[in-house]
Parts: sequence; C-alpha cells; structure tokens
Amino acid sequence: MRRLLVVFTLVMMLLAPSAGAALSEVSLADIVVRHALSCVGIRYRFAGEGERGFDCAGLVRRTFAFIGIRLPRTTTEQFRSGRGIDKCELKAGDLVFFENTYRPGISHVGIYIGDGRFVHAASTPKRVRVDRLDSDYYVKRYAGARRVM
Repeated sequence: MRRLLVVFTLVMMLLAPSAGAALSEVSLADIVVRHALSCVGIRYRFAGEGERGFDCAGLVRRTFAFIGIRLPRTTTEQFRSGRGIDKCELKAGDLVFFENTYRPGISHVGIYIGDGRFVHAASTPKRVRVDRLDSDYYVKRYAGARRVM
C-alpha cells in the first residue's frame, strides 16, 4: 500500500503542476531520488529486485526502470553503463560504486541523493538505507561513479 501511495504521489506531481512543483522543475533525477528513498526500510534480499526485497543492483535497476531506463542486472555490468564522472561532479541520480565489499572487484552500488549521501540496499543491517560517502567504510571502498541519465 505504501508503495502505491508513493507512485501515485510522484505521478500526481508530474501531472498536476499546480499541486506541487512545476513540471519543468521536476527532473528525472528528482523522480529517481524520490523513488529510491521510498524503498528505505525494505529488506535486503540477495538477487532481489522487488517488493519482497532488493540487493544493491536490484534496487538500482528497479529504480531506473521506473523512469524507463533499462540497466543490466549486476553491479559489474552497471559499472560499464553510462559515462564515468569524477566524485566532485556527482549529482543526484548518479550511480556510486564500491569495490571489495563482500567479494573482490566492483561489488556494491548505490544512488547518489546529494549532500554526500547515497541510498543503497545494504547487506548489513539487511535493509535499504541512506549512508554517507565520507564514512570510513565507504571512503576506503569507493570505486567511481557513472551518470546514466
């Protein structure tokens, strides 16, 4: 039910500019960020891509599918999508990647939401959550960012 309400709210913002931000002010990045944030609290599930749970790549894939952008299934494949950007160029909606988390190489992805924060499906504490890029854990494992929009 909560998910339906979030989707309805996002659609209404696009269709009824007088009820919220003007259509020209609502960007795809805003929709991506809002959609990803609506998933906060959903449980982590390895290889999950839906209501019963997400893994990191599944969350990214599902969020971008919401706006019509098809992304590959795995983090490694997603790391090859779009174009690479420097950390100082990050904008809301960009993908942030990490390496050597649970396996060697590119192994984790999240969606940058601004202000040094990103949303991701974390295997610990097994929930979709928001974290900071400058936390010790993620600083050590940061591998790069990609812009797919």
